[in-house]
Amino acid sequence: MSKQYTMKKNGTLLENLRSQGDYIQADCNGRGSCGKCRVRFVKNAPLPALLERKLFSPEELRAGWRLSCLIKVAAKEKLELELPAIKVEPDAVMSLQYFQKKDTISEKKVLAIDLGTTTIAMELFEADGALLDTWSHVNPQRSYGADVLSRISAAMEGNAVQLQTLVTDCLLTGIHAIHGEDAEIIVTGNTTMLHLLAGLPVEGLGKSPFEPYSLECMDYHLLEDIKVTCLPGISAFVGADILAGLYAVDFGRNPKKYDLFLDLGTNGEMALGNREHFYCTATAAGPAFEGGVTAGIFGADILALLAELHQNGKIDATGLLADPWFDTGVQLEVREQRFTLKQEHIRQLQMAKAAIAAGIHVLLQKMKIIDLESIEHVYLAGGFGYYLNTAAAVQIGLLPAELLEKCRAAGNTALTGAARYGFEYAMDSEEKTNMDAVGNMDTKIDMEKLRQAAEPINLAEEESFQKRYLELLNLEPYTENCI
Repeated sequence: MSKQYTMKKNGTLLENLRSQGDYIQADCNGRGSCGKCRVRFVKNAPLPALLERKLFSPEELRAGWRLSCLIKVAAKEKLELELPAIKVEPDAVMSLQYFQKKDTISEKKVLAIDLGTTTIAMELFEADGALLDTWSHVNPQRSYGADVLSRISAAMEGNAVQLQTLVTDCLLTGIHAIHGEDAEIIVTGNTTMLHLLAGLPVEGLGKSPFEPYSLECMDYHLLEDIKVTCLPGISAFVGADILAGLYAVDFGRNPKKYDLFLDLGTNGEMALGNREHFYCTATAAGPAFEGGVTAGIFGADILALLAELHQNGKIDATGLLADPWFDTGVQLEVREQRFTLKQEHIRQLQMAKAAIAAGIHVLLQKMKIIDLESIEHVYLAGGFGYYLNTAAAVQIGLLPAELLEKCRAAGNTALTGAARYGFEYAMDSEEKTNMDAVGNMDTKIDMEKLRQAAEPINLAEEESFQKRYLELLNLEPYTENCI
């Protein structure tokens, strides 16, 4: 549906749309390299630039599609535009509720919010743990870039207030939509997202040694009468969402065994160990696991198709497309959506999966684990983990073969952990004492104790990471030997 716009300042069309609060995807933060900030001029479309001629088909160009970051506009200029529809991943709200319903005397509802880099998701619960409503929306900060480094750069370039306003307005919209104003509101997310929400300085997150301004649990007011509690984080790149996830699944409850936790998105965060001590880290996976390498096709589906193409001989072990598909790509269909899988898409997936597999290798080394039988559970968090075909993941070398039977889809553990924390947070001291007395809380992990057990590591400083990464680029099964 088209809409009339009046430009407010001289500059690019992208900048004007941002200033008017309209969401538009711009993964490269308006630098003209991603080709995502598409708009359609209903009439009087400007002549296409050379880059636009490469990115759009002749039919799209004739229809008026252009890149908003390349279009210069003048203040008070009036345009009739059509913006692409907002797409939210179907699994954005998908917690599996590992916490148990509680017979409490409290009437306090709990609203859990996962402030993701790509998607904002909410779940509203009754005091007994019953799910009342859900809500999700694309994170509007994505108009300033797809990843946390782009958002950090945008904030340091003078856009911190705009980034904070965008996400605050989006949160308030969601809270009002599901009537969560009177609930105990618990927010989790990666370290950068929570810093931007609270208006904290982000300079330390964008350069070595990557020191956050704060990792502590904090209360923050969206409005005077709407307070949210932001959960604590572990490090600059292992944030509150991962801690909430570990909390949700009762990570490492068996002191004689180890658990592996994987949350695979734009960043691949992982943890290995038990509640006494565990190592955690993150590695850049790019858009490969969130559908970004193709036109919105879900990453887990692409990975399964990749394994099938390799098995059918259309891709060799090095990731090379066979003739006649090398130049044109392979025409595929998934969930009634057609797309073309090209050589560059395969390379991005190879690099992402090798980074995850090499990260797992380093964690195994750090924990001095030789026999993978000592790993009891592999928790696959998030939408990618929920839909992941684990046999395909092993076939192309994302996971070592020894872990295939240990995998467990965990859903949106960030939401589950935030909700679980909220139920405990909302209780008064008498309720907590009563619950302790009947043994309802004996399996819960204290979140702060869990955080203290964490030892974050920087993969860039680990010599074995790059070596193992290069070894694992091929699309083939592997077994892990950390000796």
